Amino acid sequence: MSRILLILSVVLLISVAFPQDLLVIKDIEIDGLVDIPPERVLTVLKMKVGDSFTETRLAETVRSDLRRLHKLDLFGMMKVEMEEAEDGVVIRYYLEEYPLIKEITYEGNNNLSNKDIKKMLKISEGDRVNPLKIQETINAITDKYIEKGYREVDVNAVVDELEDSKVVLKFKIKEGKKVTIRRIKIEGNEVLSDWYIRAKVLDTKVDRFYNTKTLDPDVLEDDLRRLEEAYANKGYIQARVTNHEVRDVPGKNQIDIIIYVNEGKQYSVGNIDISGSHVIKTEDLLGLIPFKRGDNYNQGKLDNAITDIMQEYYSRGYIFANIDKIVDIDEDTGSVNIRIVIEEGKPAKIRQIIISGNNTTRDEVIRREMRIYPGHTYRENRVVRSLQRIFNLGYFQNINRDIVTVQGSDQVDLIVIVEEKPGTAKVNFGAGYSTLDGIVGTIDIDWSNFDISKMPKIWKCKGAGQRLYFSVEFGKRRLFYNVGFTEPWLFGMPISMSMNFYRTRLYRFTYEDKRLGSSISFGKPLSEYVYGNIKYKVEKVKVESDYEEDELPDWIAENIGTRITSSVRFMVDRDSRDNTFFATEGSDSYISFEVAGGPFAGNVDFFKIEATNSWYFKFLWKTVLATRLAAGYVSAYGDTDEVPIFERFYIGGSQTVRGYDDWELGPMDKYGNPEGGTVMLYSNLEYRVPIVKDMLYLVAFWDSGYSWRDFRSVDFKDLQSGVGGGVRIDIPMLGLMGFDYGYSLTHHNGLLHFSVGSTF
Repeated sequence: MSRILLILSVVLLISVAFPQDLLVIKDIEIDGLVDIPPERVLTVLKMKVGDSFTETRLAETVRSDLRRLHKLDLFGMMKVEMEEAEDGVVIRYYLEEYPLIKEITYEGNNNLSNKDIKKMLKISEGDRVNPLKIQETINAITDKYIEKGYREVDVNAVVDELEDSKVVLKFKIKEGKKVTIRRIKIEGNEVLSDWYIRAKVLDTKVDRFYNTKTLDPDVLEDDLRRLEEAYANKGYIQARVTNHEVRDVPGKNQIDIIIYVNEGKQYSVGNIDISGSHVIKTEDLLGLIPFKRGDNYNQGKLDNAITDIMQEYYSRGYIFANIDKIVDIDEDTGSVNIRIVIEEGKPAKIRQIIISGNNTTRDEVIRREMRIYPGHTYRENRVVRSLQRIFNLGYFQNINRDIVTVQGSDQVDLIVIVEEKPGTAKVNFGAGYSTLDGIVGTIDIDWSNFDISKMPKIWKCKGAGQRLYFSVEFGKRRLFYNVGFTEPWLFGMPISMSMNFYRTRLYRFTYEDKRLGSSISFGKPLSEYVYGNIKYKVEKVKVESDYEEDELPDWIAENIGTRITSSVRFMVDRDSRDNTFFATEGSDSYISFEVAGGPFAGNVDFFKIEATNSWYFKFLWKTVLATRLAAGYVSAYGDTDEVPIFERFYIGGSQTVRGYDDWELGPMDKYGNPEGGTVMLYSNLEYRVPIVKDMLYLVAFWDSGYSWRDFRSVDFKDLQSGVGGGVRIDIPMLGLMGFDYGYSLTHHNGLLHFSVGSTF
């Protein structure tokens, strides 16, 4: 075994006094190297052959070059000499390489796996020995052991030399005994109880049989600071943690923590004064402070109020505003006088907007979502809305912003920093089951950031914000094909265009529904949250049966044959959700009106009205209460006497009322076959609990709904409900998947439901 000795020495030997003012570098020699080629060293040196220096400048350059070589972490000892040569000097570097690490081993780590320690290494096999990185690794391992309760851990590194000039780096660990926390005792507290401090303030906890707790010194330090803040929030602004002790329990691998508190006295709020406010009225700012003279002082509420005041200035563009709070304690009255001094400055102007992190997505795809532009006065609400819109594109997993002040001006640069998702082409494979269809499989390919201009090189077709999708749904009774394309900005204008082509086959009891159709739609924003859309659809629908018409129920026999449906649908959608994938607040409401036949040709005449309203409310502990109410009405007119069965409403299943089979909730014929209705109503109530933000959450739900033959038969007593729970998982490259178990309150049995994408 041997120890690595790190020596950095600079010896400048001048054996002859040079009469010349300048020293010319005739040659640079590199000695002592074994594995590293001299050329690599020469490329690092700032000094070059042919350069000329004064003696002072030469010494400075040599020192600078040695610092450059040191940063390479390749050499232990470095030495420099200078010799006289004809018409100049020769600079000779003597360099001793750090040895290469052939293997890294660990000894004594009984409570940390080799895999865990490997994650903490700052040096790897194949690297050269580096004392600094070795020490950083020792510190990381030591900190991890202390975090796990091994307070007396001792970690050392030993370097063993091998015959091939390589070394084995060994980390030798003496873990010692694991020490847990037996008791946390508070001394001097009366206002805050021991239970409150231990349960509500401290993150350091006592060891229990179900939850092992050890001492983390950094966490304890934060706890002591939070304890003083907890007192200040009760008006005890001068409360202090005067000391704390960590005592070993004799004969046990445990410790006791004793925290000493001096509570002081409680203070009330005295005078509240705000000065320097001109842009915002003083009384409006006072309204942001949630207490008044005579109330108990609360440091936390005051800090929040200062943040709210700053937010008000930010929303008006005054991001250079400086807000200071001055707290004066009046011991005679036992009150705290609060002075808030504001320096408003000037409103900031945006000089430029910089997009960063978009390696795939084009700049313009992001910029067209911005609601603030260069030359505008900075507005915080517009920036937040811009980031919200960018995130809702679905291409990014993280979005941040930075504001850089342009020195000597009232301008700022707004930097939008995005982190792209690993892939925007999602492939979904799913399966579900219902008593009507049996096992149903689905395959969906949804490319949400497509670029058709790069065709036919499909692997490069990304970044333009277009959408290409293809889906197949297959089962014993159904077969659906669907392909579509969306251009969100047609010809560079905020007008979307979508095209869709589909072919379907659906077998229901005694008849089969076959469709071949296509559609094209155009949409345009009407305001920040309102969007309008017009869609034209044409489809060939064929209803056929293996039975003779006189063997079929009348409502089926009347629909046997082929029809052409040509329709136009108008829709208005207002969407103010904060997140279109995992909404926590806002709403999404739309109403649509579709007309088929008449002036639009075809041989099916009907009109259909549908409306859906969804609301989202933040609830306790970041949970969300989501509600949806949907209603619809369809009616025949002109040459069509009855609404075709393929245009009626069918309620029940994973998308409407869970706990029931598809199409189950509505009018039935005498054989129990669903006829579909012309009037429908259903509602959903979901309580969503996030487990992993924007990736995994649990749901509990209550669904209710029904469809009726016509308005005359509408009876709200027919509404049937299902309750249950489920899980939503956003899987990278696969998208959002849902699994629900619904229990029918009518039949008193349950069903499993599988869904792809968001239900609402």
